[in-house]
Amino acid sequence: MRSRFFLFDIVFSPISDLTFFFIIFYHFSKFIFITFSYIFFSFFKTKYSKKCCNRVDYEM
Repeated sequence: MRSRFFLFDIVFSPISDLTFFFIIFYHFSKFIFITFSYIFFSFFKTKYSKKCCNRVDYEM
């Protein structure tokens, strides 16, 4: 009986709950960081390419 609900006890114990929260928070923050860096990089790239295109049009 104890081994059957061992996972249940692990999930609902406070210490493991805190560890679970930290693991979720770590993965979530990593995902957010990757998404924000990708958005920032794509925005910077499009801005830079537009600037280059405008400069080329101005030179032509």
